[in-house]
Amino acid sequence: MEVPGGRHRLCLALVLLLASCIGCAATPRRNIPRRQDRLGPPLDILLDSLNCTAFSVQWKMPKQHASTITGYTVFYSEVEGDKAVKQLSHNVPLSLDMISMDVVIGDLKPGTPHQVSVGAYSWAGKGRPSMPREVTTLSQDKCMPPAPPYQPQIVVVSDSEVALSWKPGVSEGSSPIQYYTVEFIRQVC
Repeated sequence: MEVPGGRHRLCLALVLLLASCIGCAATPRRNIPRRQDRLGPPLDILLDSLNCTAFSVQWKMPKQHASTITGYTVFYSEVEGDKAVKQLSHNVPLSLDMISMDVVIGDLKPGTPHQVSVGAYSWAGKGRPSMPREVTTLSQDKCMPPAPPYQPQIVVVSDSEVALSWKPGVSEGSSPIQYYTVEFIRQVC
């Protein structure tokens, strides 16, 4: 069955389609950044719990467009259940004396998991952030101070010298004791 004028309509539709495609090719696409023009994500992200309230983040420059980078942003958020809540960020501007790319994020809650990613930025815009990774601040019991020493004994050695000894406290706390501090008050009689 043939439709009168059907062939002309088909030809007209093909001509319009072809004209619109030719118009597309002639229009420059400078406003749309191509994937290879964007800053890549920083590499080799390392996270480390430092104590009950802080963790460190280290990274290496991305492979793409590293010479145009003006700084980095560390994104982090607390994790409750399986969800990240309230994302915060910390900017790390690039400087000439920067030996390594790292930052310490502090003032956090003890024993709390955090999701972390790092993104580079330049004068042209923001790059893709790294894949999120997780780090947990140390729990409160791992940040306990040592117990005070007990049974101090003082032996007078001379007019200007005394010997002091004591027994270590019942607990070293969460890390080994490195040194003791001795304070005294001179009383004049």
